[in-house]
Amino acid sequence: NDRDRQTLCLRAHACAAAAWTLEPSALAAQLATSTPTAAPHQSLVLRADGTAAQPALAGLGPRAELRLEPGQSGIAGEAELLIGNAVPRGGADAGGPMAEVKPAPVEFSVTGLPPEAAALGFSATPASGKVEPGKSVPITFAFRPSTASLSSSNLGIISAFGVSQWTQTTCTLVLKGGSPPPEHPEITVVVHGFIPTGKALADAEAETVAEVGAMATPRGGAKGAKGGKKK
Repeated sequence: NDRDRQTLCLRAHACAAAAWTLEPSALAAQLATSTPTAAPHQSLVLRADGTAAQPALAGLGPRAELRLEPGQSGIAGEAELLIGNAVPRGGADAGGPMAEVKPAPVEFSVTGLPPEAAALGFSATPASGKVEPGKSVPITFAFRPSTASLSSSNLGIISAFGVSQWTQTTCTLVLKGGSPPPEHPEITVVVHGFIPTGKALADAEAETVAEVGAMATPRGGAKGAKGGKKK
C-alpha cells in the first residue's frame, strides 16, 4: 500500500580523523543548540535505499577564508574558528574497528602570521594550545586597525582620503596528534580585515579615549586642598 510507505533515514558520523575544524557560519548553527563534541560537519543522513536525504555540512579542507566583519564600533572585527577532538566510538564491547584506538590530545598552533600584518592589527588568540578528547577550543582571529598602525602604509594613505577598504593576510593552522591523526595537518587560513575611513577611525579612537577618561575620573570631580589656607 503506497499510502503506508514511510522513508527511513539513518544518521551516522564517519570521522577520518580525531581533529576537526568548524568555520564561523557552520559554528553559529551548531552552537545554537549545543557545543559539538564530535565532528558535526561529517554527519550524514541516508535513506534506506542509500541515497542522501540531505547534504553533509562542509568541513574545512586544506584552505579556509575568514571575513572579519566590523563589530558595533565599526572598527574592529573578529571571527572564531572552532578546533575539536572527536572521541573514537565503537569500542571493544561494541566489537567495532575502532576498538584498539586510544583517544589522544590534539595540539594546534597558528604560525606564519607576517610581522607587518601583526603590526597592522591582525591577531590569533590563542596562538597555540591543546584540545583534550571530546572537547573543543575556539581560536579568535581579529583585526583591530589604528591610526598609528596605518600611518606608515599605503593603506593609511587611502584611508586618509576617505576611502574604506578590505585588506588580507595569510597564516597556517597546524594540527598534530589525535587518534586517528589529522587528515589535513596544515590548513592555510586567509583572513580578511576591514579598514574604515581615516575620519571614522580617528572618531572611534577619540570616543574610546573619552570613555577611558570618564571612567578614570573620580565621582564628584577633583577635590580641593583639604582645609584650605588659614588667614
